[in-house]
Amino acid sequence: MSNSDTSATSNSADDSSNIDGEQELLMVDTGLPVATELAEMLLTKNDLKNSLLSFSIWVERYAAGQGDEKDRAINGSLFRDGVTQFVGCFDSKNAYPLVVETVYPNTDGVAPYFRWLRDLRNSYTAHRHGSARQCNVAAVVQPETGKFLGQSELFAVYTGPSADGHSQLLAVVAQALRYAETKIAELKQQFIAEASAIAPEKLLALPRGGAVQPQGPASMAKSRGDVRKTIAREAAATPPSELSENS
Repeated sequence: MSNSDTSATSNSADDSSNIDGEQELLMVDTGLPVATELAEMLLTKNDLKNSLLSFSIWVERYAAGQGDEKDRAINGSLFRDGVTQFVGCFDSKNAYPLVVETVYPNTDGVAPYFRWLRDLRNSYTAHRHGSARQCNVAAVVQPETGKFLGQSELFAVYTGPSADGHSQLLAVVAQALRYAETKIAELKQQFIAEASAIAPEKLLALPRGGAVQPQGPASMAKSRGDVRKTIAREAAATPPSELSENS
């Protein structure tokens, strides 16, 4: 079990009013469903924040012009990352997906706009099978004789909406981020209420929590649920004396 801070940010002292900075503390796994939902929503917020940053930088670079091949590669990467991270927050296979109708209850035209972004993600930014990338190879022939002269290669690659659509794109992602932040605030209050209602002796008897377990190349296919189960099994199998030493 690992508490490595690699690619992780600790925010364990959100409510610091009752925390002594000199005291050694324990983090325990409450097993509360709200804890899992809160953790997933925090990941969603992080994805939305990164999506908005990618789009914002892409818009700035778009205004500066296409530039050279290196600039075009960076711009394309920013746009694809923004689309992929944003749309992924709404995937129905997520444990706690965002829902378009809930996030945008009073936004006219958002449903077809989101479908366009989802189709773009599915056919281009994540899966690459759609018409956003095209190439055609043809034979070049002389009109009078039909003599073969060589080949032609025609490319068409979608690079994102024009400047007129930038503000709408940023606004849609920003609204989803605000929704996630509001939802997180509600879930935090719910978690605090439920966790503080657990008796102290029961809290001390709970398995140690607050752990993350960065995955190596061979295990990247594991789901977050599988990782949580592994951490729980390792915590349950660890003697209390070792838990105290490692906490």
